[in-house]
Amino acid sequence: MTDQRRRLRALVDESMLPGRPVYVLTAAVVDPRMGEYRRLMAAIEAEANQHHDGTIHASEIANDRQRHERLPVVEALIGQSAAVKFFTTVRAPMGRGARAEEQARQRCLAHLAVELTTRHQVGEIVLDSRDGDPAIIARFGRKDPGDVSTIKALVGDGSVPAQMKIMHRHDADYHQLWLADVGVYAAQQAITRHDPSRLARLAEKMTIREATFLPIEQRDNVTHRRTLSQGLDDRLAELHTQSLQIAARLGLEDSYGTGDQAQVDGAASRVEQAAQRLEKIKAEQVRWEQRHGRDLPPLEEYTQRDQPGRER
Repeated sequence: MTDQRRRLRALVDESMLPGRPVYVLTAAVVDPRMGEYRRLMAAIEAEANQHHDGTIHASEIANDRQRHERLPVVEALIGQSAAVKFFTTVRAPMGRGARAEEQARQRCLAHLAVELTTRHQVGEIVLDSRDGDPAIIARFGRKDPGDVSTIKALVGDGSVPAQMKIMHRHDADYHQLWLADVGVYAAQQAITRHDPSRLARLAEKMTIREATFLPIEQRDNVTHRRTLSQGLDDRLAELHTQSLQIAARLGLEDSYGTGDQAQVDGAASRVEQAAQRLEKIKAEQVRWEQRHGRDLPPLEEYTQRDQPGRER
């Protein structure tokens, strides 16, 4: 295992909105050996203790009248930290019921694991555990073993390296998972509400993919892996471009406040380059869909009116 692979850790969390046929899984990829990472977590811990009763859950902060203005502060802490290398979000279509939800999750996890280990040399994946409440476990069984089975199968067919580690932790005592919670909430809100402003403070570090690499049990045959799409559909690319433009304005406003022209120029240049990269990969998604078809519904079909239920 290379030094780079040993260094990088992916912190992973899920998000769903009631009545929306899409499952989202986000990885915050970090270098935990950096001094900057320790400083970031200290700042996040201080924010949690001072303003949020000792815990960071983005959906709860966003829906709290007294605290919702603190969410951009948390996002800015994370988005501006050099220790957070990038976010990768994977989305998949989801039918109704527990079985459909689990299939969508494993499809997202399979794609995410392959992308993180083959493209980005991540050596460790830490997922927010879904097995917490004993009463729920007694009624429905444990869910975490399904994630482990998916990864073991991918190791078995050579899709991910055997050295890659996977573990589950509860964010109540593994606070690093708060980074993934903040990232996945922003991505889910941007996608399902078609609101680019929700992604603005993380836009420069965020990539959103469709889950195109199938887990083994969902393939037509064992060898039917399908390829990793390297593109974005046009609506999602447009959404991301808009969030980058908002990020540019925010960055420029912050830079103007310092009176430092170099910071102003740097903020404008970074966002312009990111927008250009998005434009280049639109065509790749079109070619991929021509070869493989399209699984997700059009974006407007799941940016519908809110339905009752718990947001997570």
